[in-house]
Amino acid sequence: MKTGFCTVPGSLLIAGEYLITEDGGTGLALAGGCRASLRTEVEASGEDSLVMEGFWAGGSERWTPEEPESQTLGFSVWKEYRKQTGIQFSGQRRKISVDTGEFYSLSGQKLGFGSSAAAAVLYTRGLFFGPPPLEKISRCALEAHRNWQGGRGSGYDILTSVNGGAGIFTGGAEPLWTPLRWPDIYRMWIIQGRRSVKSPDAVKKYRLWKDAAGEHSRTVLGEMKKNIAELARILQSGGKPDTRGFLEILHSLSLSGIGLGELIGVPARPVFPEGFPLPLYRPGALAAKCLGAGDETILLAAVPDGLSKAELSFIGTLEEQGLAVVLNPEIDGLINDESE
Repeated sequence: MKTGFCTVPGSLLIAGEYLITEDGGTGLALAGGCRASLRTEVEASGEDSLVMEGFWAGGSERWTPEEPESQTLGFSVWKEYRKQTGIQFSGQRRKISVDTGEFYSLSGQKLGFGSSAAAAVLYTRGLFFGPPPLEKISRCALEAHRNWQGGRGSGYDILTSVNGGAGIFTGGAEPLWTPLRWPDIYRMWIIQGRRSVKSPDAVKKYRLWKDAAGEHSRTVLGEMKKNIAELARILQSGGKPDTRGFLEILHSLSLSGIGLGELIGVPARPVFPEGFPLPLYRPGALAAKCLGAGDETILLAAVPDGLSKAELSFIGTLEEQGLAVVLNPEIDGLINDESE
């Protein structure tokens, strides 16, 4: 029996919420937090056999081609893989096991690192024979994940997990990824906000507002696009990172998100857990911004000495409670076939 082991990182949308759902809309994404893993077992047995299984905190799924169509992500990936490649399994027993448990807190709550997208990438990788081009994996995983979500999904999380690092994502039927250099001088945390938000509902409210707002929507979104472009420029520049400029733009994007959230009726103000009187912005020291739609997830970025001892102590308490995790950027995307 031959075995293989692959991993992919989680994904976060740093800027560009709602914009990335449009054709040509841009956002800035970052791989980080943790990695999901894939284990494959292949045996030349003279007969065809396939098992696809996934595991996460408090749950699991299992599917085989002998079963009828199902709502599992594994089935959606298998169906799209067959559609795009037409490949038949010949004389092999193949077992594909995906584990996304690291994308959950100790209490079993999702941390917002795109667990299902990472799983789609790994399921796809497990079906291919030998390391395929990343473009093939991205295309298959993207369509499968969209189908599983009912035809929705920008795909930023798929491309972030496949490529790793930071990048500008451009939305559309065939989205694009342009790599950027993420500075390594900041301390960052993902902190649990006030409430969970259903992204489809938020996007629907956004589109209704945009249709009704007309020219005003172009003004509001134009400011957000300008800030994203400036943030990308900072991350593309060589030499020493512009620490103050990065935090200022992140704060400007936070304010844009707050304003847009108020307009569409989906609050996006970073509200920290009770007892944590942290400002949204301290010039040259720290900035906080909600990620994605709503106020469920907060990014806190600070220079090494940007937080007081009391603030660091409180963050430590949040970590112990499962309400905060350190965000460590993942430079590598899909790491293929580390043999076991």
